Amino acid sequence: MARTHKHLWQKVTSLGNLMQAANLAMRGRRSLAPAAGFFAEWELECVNLAEELENGSYKPGPYRYFKIYEPKERMVAAAPFRDRVVHHALVRVLEPLFEPRFLEDSFACRKGKGTHAGMRRALHHSARHPFALKCDLKRYFPSIDHGILTGEIARVVADARVMDLIGKILGSHRDGSRREWHGENLFDFTDHPRGLPIGNLTSQSSCGRAVSGTSLCPERVPPNAEIRSNKPKHRGRRVVQAKAVSGAGHVRNEL
Repeated sequence: MARTHKHLWQKVTSLGNLMQAANLAMRGRRSLAPAAGFFAEWELECVNLAEELENGSYKPGPYRYFKIYEPKERMVAAAPFRDRVVHHALVRVLEPLFEPRFLEDSFACRKGKGTHAGMRRALHHSARHPFALKCDLKRYFPSIDHGILTGEIARVVADARVMDLIGKILGSHRDGSRREWHGENLFDFTDHPRGLPIGNLTSQSSCGRAVSGTSLCPERVPPNAEIRSNKPKHRGRRVVQAKAVSGAGHVRNEL
């Protein structure tokens, strides 16, 4: 059983952590209007955030939504800058707690990892294994169940106030819900919100936590996946590609 961590709230909301988080959020963005406005009185802004978090009055602000079209059409959510500071403050404390739970071959949104490190690792594996599986989880961010994700985080985080803050951030956006009926009465149901905003630092981090369990059993492919085999062009290797039609839902149910 994974170790749980208590007494995290003061680490998240300390003025020092918030100021460090503000520096991270402003990196490369100080000339942009949202960051510049915050930077004008950033010490006072951090003090105000610390007070709001401590007295429970902090609430995430509205997102600004816009579409991007590369490599495919996606809706991106831009949080208010002060909320991004809170996201960084939270991730700064939680990231070291979750890092040991990831496999060595998990490369997304991790320090010292990334695309180039992943390519080097793939090259290493290609010398030992004749097959590779390339798969994609369809609409993964919009499909993540808030309740299941919260349960996964609670396996490690045992601080009620930190979990309440995570709940506020999750509740600030939804792409839909999964309705669960409890009996024959049509009005006896529970709506389970789903979806994480593409663009939040906390979303990137949370997605890694939600999918990390599936890395432990890569031989399991969703039963409705399309499988096709491509003959190799280089080094006698074959790539087996799987496009999971509803892979996110499958992953969610397996957690």
